[in-house]
Amino acid sequence: MPKFEFRLQPLLEKKKNETKEALNLLTERGREVAEAEAELRSLQQREAEMAEEIRGKRHALANAPVTSGEELRARRDHIRAISQDLELAKDNTMAQGLVVEQARERENEARANLAECRRQEEILEKYRDKQAERFHRQQEQKEALELDEVGNTLYLNRRFNG
Repeated sequence: MPKFEFRLQPLLEKKKNETKEALNLLTERGREVAEAEAELRSLQQREAEMAEEIRGKRHALANAPVTSGEELRARRDHIRAISQDLELAKDNTMAQGLVVEQARERENEARANLAECRRQEEILEKYRDKQAERFHRQQEQKEALELDEVGNTLYLNRRFNG
């Protein structure tokens, strides 16, 4: 009895490989998102720490006795410098937020690509299964015809020879 051979097997194998590659890409994109989010959380934490430091220094400045104008100017300049650092930290946090957003978009694209690869693979597998079922049905029909023919031959031999 002949064995079923799927003509599109190389294409199915190619689609399976594409699905594996898409899954690997999605995993990598997920890792990129996690790293970008971790960096964003770190920057947000640093920003919050700097804001708290500024509040503390302003409070200390307001409550500290003024010993000299020079000391007051130095404290004020220090607070300005920290404030500038805070603004820079806010800019970095915002920029990192954009990086996270872009990473999520790439992850979503990779997820959509994986879904499409799986869909194409599934279509080919269903087609292969239908073709295999059709092949086996045809083989059973051929076998049934051959058995009928053998049965008829035996019957005719017995009838005319018997």
